[in-house]
Amino acid sequence: MHECKIEFDTEKIDECKGSAFNRCYGDDNLTLEVWFMDTDTYEEYFDNWQDVNVNYCPFCGIKAINFEL
Repeated sequence: MHECKIEFDTEKIDECKGSAFNRCYGDDNLTLEVWFMDTDTYEEYFDNWQDVNVNYCPFCGIKAINFEL
């Protein structure tokens, strides 16, 4: 199974200090998970999170074998 993780400092997306990671993983289909700042002004561990099926890994460029939405 493919998995790429990109670790980053959470201060890039909010005022919390720590580290987190975005990742892309899967076999036939690839799933991309990313964390990002929301606009609700509440300070949480992470402000917002999204996961989507993708046809290629944006970190290493590997393509999904059988991409399905």
